[in-house]
Amino acid sequence: MNPNHPANNVERKGDYLEGKNIWVGVTGSVSCVETVGIVRELLRYGAKVTIVANRAALELIGEKSLEFACGKPIIKEITGQVEHVIAGHEADLLMIAPCCATSLGKMVNGIGDNPPMLVALTCIGAKTPMIIAPAMDKNMAKSIVVRENLKKVKKFAKVIDSVIIEGKAKLPSKERLVAEACKMAGPKALAGKKVLVIGGGSSEPIDDVRVVSNRSSGRMAISLTESAFVMGAEVDLWLGNATYGCGNWINITRFETLSKLKRLMKSMKRYDAVVVPAALSDFIPEQTKGKLDSAKP
Repeated sequence: MNPNHPANNVERKGDYLEGKNIWVGVTGSVSCVETVGIVRELLRYGAKVTIVANRAALELIGEKSLEFACGKPIIKEITGQVEHVIAGHEADLLMIAPCCATSLGKMVNGIGDNPPMLVALTCIGAKTPMIIAPAMDKNMAKSIVVRENLKKVKKFAKVIDSVIIEGKAKLPSKERLVAEACKMAGPKALAGKKVLVIGGGSSEPIDDVRVVSNRSSGRMAISLTESAFVMGAEVDLWLGNATYGCGNWINITRFETLSKLKRLMKSMKRYDAVVVPAALSDFIPEQTKGKLDSAKP
C-alpha cells in the first residue's frame, strides 16, 4: 500500500488486529455497498486487508470503490499467482460480508467457481478462522434450504446473524463485524474468562416524580466491556443510567436503583473478574408517596 494512500492514514481506534492479514470476500448482495465501511473499520484496528470479489458483487459496487477502501488492487480473478492458495497460507481471518444465499450454497457444496468461493474453500481446508455475514431478502433467509446451509456453515465458521429491517436480512453494523474479527484474530488475553462490568449511574427516587441521580455517561464501563469482549472474555454488562451507546452484541442487564443492583448481586453467577466503574448513589433517600410540596423546605 502506498504510504500516502488515504487507507494508510485512517484514524486508529486500537491495535487488536495489528499486523493481521484479513481477507474480505464480497459476493452478490446489494449489502456489498456496506463493505467499504467494514474494510475501513478493520484498518482502524491495524489490519492489513485484501478484498476478493465476484462478478455479481462488482455489478453492484464499483471495483475502484473497493480498491479505495483497502488501498490496493482487489482480487477479481484467479491468475497464475494462485491467489486462493496464497490466502490459505497468509490469511489470519476470512470474512465474507456480505454472503448471499447463492454463495452460502456453493460453500457448503464445495463449488469454487469464482474467486471468493475458491478462497473460502481453501481457507476451510487450511482451518483459517472465518466469519460469514449473510445478507438477503427475509423470505429467502427463511427458506428451509438456506437455513440448512447455515447450519452446515456453522461447522467451520462463525455466522453473524443478519438484522431484519424493512423485510430484508441486512448486514449487522460494521462495529459488530469488526468486534467479532478482533475477537477471532486478535490477542486472546482473556479467552475462557468470565468478566462482569458494572457501570453507569443510579437513580434514587425521593417521591413519585423526582429522583436523585447524576450525569454518568457509562462510557468507561462500555469501553471496558467491549475491550474484554474482543480479548476473548465471556462478558456481561450491568448498566445503570447512561448516555453512551453500547454495541448490541454485548449481553446487557439494566438497573436503575441500588436496590435493583443489590437484587442482581444476590443471584449473580461466578466471575473471574468484576470491574465496577459505576457512579452509584452514596445513600438511599426515604421515598415519599405522591409529590413533595415544592413550597416546603
